[in-house]
Amino acid sequence: MKIRKPNLIFVLIGVICSIKIYIYNSLCSPFELLALIFFVSNIIFNLNNNSKLIKTKIFNSIRNLLFFWAAIQFISDVYNESSFNDLLKGVGTPLLILLSVNLFLFLYEKSKSNLYFVSDIFIGVALTNIFYGLTSGFSLETYLKFGGIIKLLSAFVCLIPNNYINFGATIFMALLSILFQIRSVLMQLILFIILKIKIFNKFKISFPILSHNPKTYKIVLNGLLNYLVIIFILIISNPLFDLATNIFTLNNFNNDRAEVIKDQIDTNSGIFAARIEYYSFFSQFIDSPIFGHGSWANDEEYKYVIESERRSYQNKGLNDYEILRRIKMVNYLENRESFIPFHSYIMQVVTWGGIFAASFFFYLLNISIYALIKKNLYTIEVLFLVNHIFNTLFSPIGSHRFIIPIVCLMLMIIYLRKDFDEKSSKNIFTIN
Repeated sequence: MKIRKPNLIFVLIGVICSIKIYIYNSLCSPFELLALIFFVSNIIFNLNNNSKLIKTKIFNSIRNLLFFWAAIQFISDVYNESSFNDLLKGVGTPLLILLSVNLFLFLYEKSKSNLYFVSDIFIGVALTNIFYGLTSGFSLETYLKFGGIIKLLSAFVCLIPNNYINFGATIFMALLSILFQIRSVLMQLILFIILKIKIFNKFKISFPILSHNPKTYKIVLNGLLNYLVIIFILIISNPLFDLATNIFTLNNFNNDRAEVIKDQIDTNSGIFAARIEYYSFFSQFIDSPIFGHGSWANDEEYKYVIESERRSYQNKGLNDYEILRRIKMVNYLENRESFIPFHSYIMQVVTWGGIFAASFFFYLLNISIYALIKKNLYTIEVLFLVNHIFNTLFSPIGSHRFIIPIVCLMLMIIYLRKDFDEKSSKNIFTIN
């Protein structure tokens, strides 16, 4: 088994971009600080970023949509009278992503478009993730659930350039997910395998609303349509998901986890049993579809929190008054505020800034799905884009903000290069 030697500088970049630090109670990474310094230096010394990727349409679209997101969020925060600190954090998120993308493009150009630039960065991200997993005090199950399996597999794929071994590692990780009953990871690995063996192509499955249009607003619109279709498919597949979950819990290796999953099945919430925030999302959107509720908006009347918590297995049999009393007690004991609930990139941005603020994520969603279905990708690209799409649907932004610029860089590289001939290609990172 041959292990590829990664570029240690690229690995270090991955470590730096995924380290978590707090400045005035605001989460950021050292890479974002470097990106800010790089931006200011360019202005002071009148330097230009000559990366060829900056001249592409996809970069222009990403840049414009991030500026648009920041502007819309600013308007939303002013309209909703958000605190100055919350406004800075809300508007700062898209701007920090843009600054990080800009620095990544510069570094990629300086690497002479090294084929393994992104792969080695992933190794650094995985090493940081492992460090946090070992030092956080989390159980093995919790670590594997919250990114451990995907990060470990990503690093393995980047270090062991052999498709057969990588496929075996994927099957092993899937079995590990079953053993620890981690459904979210298993879903990603199943989709990864489906895309890897190109089932959609073999059965000539078409996607009518999936298209790559040169006009940004049409890509955004297609992304919105794809998002709605995915949510609809997930809703109608709830009975099938519950059936699969019942089979899932037959393994007795992790009894505590099995009991939690069975309790979630009893709520009849299907795939959304672990993402109950979706049950209040519609009300949140209807109440303020254009301007949202502002950054870090508080649910002062507990309206949306109760709508979500009604679906929690922990509140089974409780009325609204009892649920509210329980929530207030938890908030008091943990000294936390009652924010309007969200648990996905899109849900968070729509809740904070309204539907138009999420244009950036609708854009990324559409071009990510299009790349997975229509383009020849390297194995690590398939795995990472699947994980990105899952997070877009089911994870809050949080520290994922550090990874989003890497997704942008990867997509720009994918759309810039010409599709390689898989049959004649000798590169061991190809899909087949």
